[in-house]
Amino acid sequence: MTEIDLVDSITQVDPPEWDGLAQGHVTASHAWLRLVEETALEERPCRLVLAREDSRLQAAIFFWEHGATGIPRAMDSMLFG
Repeated sequence: MTEIDLVDSITQVDPPEWDGLAQGHVTASHAWLRLVEETALEERPCRLVLAREDSRLQAAIFFWEHGATGIPRAMDSMLFG
C-alpha cells in the first residue's frame, strides 16, 4: 500500500534515502536542496510530498512558495535578465 507524507523541510527526510531517489542528479540531491533551502535570500516556505511503498521512498515532489515581492529573484532573472 502506498503511503503519502507531507513534510515542511528537506531536513526531515533521510539524506541517503532521498539521494537514492535522486539517482546521482546533483540538483536533485539532498545536500543541494538543503543548501538552497538554508541560504535563500528570503524565507520561502516549502512542502515536500513523499510517496512510500513498503516504507521505502518511491517518489517525491518539492514545492517552494513564491510570493509576489516585486523583486525578481528567480535564477532565470539573474542569469537571463
